[in-house]
Amino acid sequence: MVSALLVPAQGAVIWCQSAFGVNGFARAQTDAAPIVVGVASAFGWITVIQEIGPLAWIIPALLITILIRAIKPVISIVKYVKQIIPFQ
Repeated sequence: MVSALLVPAQGAVIWCQSAFGVNGFARAQTDAAPIVVGVASAFGWITVIQEIGPLAWIIPALLITILIRAIKPVISIVKYVKQIIPFQ
């Protein structure tokens, strides 16, 4: 019975080594780290919005307003620099 299980297991090990390299587990951990961070961040925002509950509809409008107020001074500085330094 053991030999009946060892042959397919050896085949799977050989296939995994050819597909993912000798140390596929370590490679998977390093390759998956950015994906895990992205998914965790998305679930974090979903949790924040869920905790806010009925007021969640105001978040996009609030974020847009904050971004616009932050960008206006940057645009005015760019316009000022553009007046000082003529671009051809």
